[in-house]
Amino acid sequence: MADVTQPASTTGLEPGLHRLLRILVLLHVFGTLAFRRPIGTAMGLNASILAFLLLSLPVPLILVALIWIPSWEGRRGRVLLPLALAIESINLLADKFLTLSWLDSPGHRELDGVLLLVRLWLNFHVVTLLVAWQYLWRAAVASALVLCMVDFALSLPFNRPGGMLYPLFLVLSVARLGTVALVAMGIGWLLQQQREQKTALAVANQKLAA
Repeated sequence: MADVTQPASTTGLEPGLHRLLRILVLLHVFGTLAFRRPIGTAMGLNASILAFLLLSLPVPLILVALIWIPSWEGRRGRVLLPLALAIESINLLADKFLTLSWLDSPGHRELDGVLLLVRLWLNFHVVTLLVAWQYLWRAAVASALVLCMVDFALSLPFNRPGGMLYPLFLVLSVARLGTVALVAMGIGWLLQQQREQKTALAVANQKLAA
């Protein structure tokens, strides 16, 4: 889509998307260092600093290197965005599962699972926004459905039917699925309309110049 609506760029991404990716990965590293451990301690995750760093920091640093170090000029955008989104999505899901499995105490897993579900709610909005920015709205909706459904399946060992918080977990899961999918569809549709209008305007200008 990017080659139709704008001049060819060195990244192949939609305008402004590469800059946004750079900002987001830096915020990810900063947020991990500044907030993850205090929040984890408040949740009762009394892991050592080494365990915390090994679990939380490698993927953000990989994303910084992937997005900030110049490479693959000319074709980077075609590989960069899907690769970065895949790495980040897997990291979000695995981080929650491993945190509950390895670092959390059994008595806190049900409550912490619900709290981490809410945290991922915002993260999923960010991922689907990036998908919608570059691709069609259908891709954004599909990514929203896949992320929410996979996270729901991975959360079931910690929020089993019959548990005290299972009704809340179920309501939040359904609400998250609906809101993430609807917002992804809305933003994706608006961006698609904007791209089509730019294409139509460019064609009209070419006809006038001919």
